[in-house]
Amino acid sequence: MPSASRTINKKQLTRNNVHGGFSLIEILLSLFFIIAIVTILFSTSGSLLTRRRSDQQSIAAKIATKEIERLRSVPFSNFQNGTETNYNCANNGDPDLAKLRAGLFCRIVTDYGDGPPINSSTKIVQVTVEIRWNNDNNVQVQPPLRMDTLISESGL
Repeated sequence: MPSASRTINKKQLTRNNVHGGFSLIEILLSLFFIIAIVTILFSTSGSLLTRRRSDQQSIAAKIATKEIERLRSVPFSNFQNGTETNYNCANNGDPDLAKLRAGLFCRIVTDYGDGPPINSSTKIVQVTVEIRWNNDNNVQVQPPLRMDTLISESGL
C-alpha cells in the first residue's frame, strides 16, 4: 500500500505543475485591459472638469452681458448725475450669480477722456464689468471674467 500513496502524490504533483498559474499571454492581456480602463477614466474626468469650467465662464459672461445691455439702455444723464456709478464687488441680486460659487459682481464707471471724475461735461464713459467666483476647491478663479464697453452721450 505504501507504493499506491506515492503514485497519487506524484500524479497530484504533476497535475499542479502542468496546470498551475497564469501564462504570460494571460497576464499581458489583463494588464492591457486594466491600463485601457484607467486611461478611459482619467480622460473622462479631465473632460468633465473642463466642461465645468466652461459652464462657469458662460454663466459669468451672461451676467456681464446682461449688465452691459442694461447700462446701454439707461439715459446718459444717469452717468453724469451719478445714478449709475461704481459698484463694489458684491452680490447684485442677479439670480444667475447664485449659480457661481461665491460669485461677486463688480462695476467700474470712468470718464473715458479725462479719467475717473464724471461730470456734466462728460461725453463718453467706459464701463468695466467684472465677475469673480471660486472654483470647486473654493479658490478664486484667476483671471476673473472682465468685459469693457464705451457708452457715449449720443448712443453707442
